[in-house]
Amino acid sequence: MTHKENPPAKRDTDTTKQSLERTEQLTDLLHRLDSLRDQERMQLSRELHDTLVSTLSATKLECDWLLRSPVGETENRQRLSRVSGSLTEAIQFTRQVIDQLWPTAVQHLGLVAAIQGQLAALRARWGVEVQPDVQGDMETLPEVHAMTLYRAVQETLTLSAEVASAPRVQLSLRRSSKGIELQLALPSTARLRDSPRSQLDGALMQERVLRLRGEYLLANDGGTIRLRLFLPLPPRGRGIAHAAP
Repeated sequence: MTHKENPPAKRDTDTTKQSLERTEQLTDLLHRLDSLRDQERMQLSRELHDTLVSTLSATKLECDWLLRSPVGETENRQRLSRVSGSLTEAIQFTRQVIDQLWPTAVQHLGLVAAIQGQLAALRARWGVEVQPDVQGDMETLPEVHAMTLYRAVQETLTLSAEVASAPRVQLSLRRSSKGIELQLALPSTARLRDSPRSQLDGALMQERVLRLRGEYLLANDGGTIRLRLFLPLPPRGRGIAHAAP
């Protein structure tokens, strides 16, 4: 009995079909992993806020009250002062962790104020002075667009392993009738981390942008880290997807 082989054209078609199906499966898996990570981040940020921050804040209030009280020895007051300072640092650190897990500042303050907070942290860490160039209305963006833009800035700054003592950082955010364009440039002394976690974060961010039919480019151009992100805006009146709950 003679075995009849499939013609080359048929084999090529089958291979292409299998590759496309595999790509769709991997893309769907990446989307589900991204959504799951967002849900875990938001849940953890809520728990940190509701428990740790509340407890630390209440303890700090007690210490501050004792410091204002005329009762107590000098040594005890000095100890309370150190405790109060430690609690302040713990509260600030916890709030930073919460913001990294789920950027509530975007929902509470708006996109521009949230990005300015990120730049303030950059200034505190590296002594960088930078004012974002913002053009257009950023307060009426769909939630998913605002969150994606903020995350892009946040994760790009995280990807930067080191910056010079007085670098020139450029950030522009422009809204037009076509969509939103974000550009961020870090100085030539900066470099990109290439750890597996950083690569995963970059891949997930790119998937988020592509999901919104946008464009995403992060590269080291002549020693300068450059991020360009463009998100088209949906027509008015069309339903808007929200960020992962």
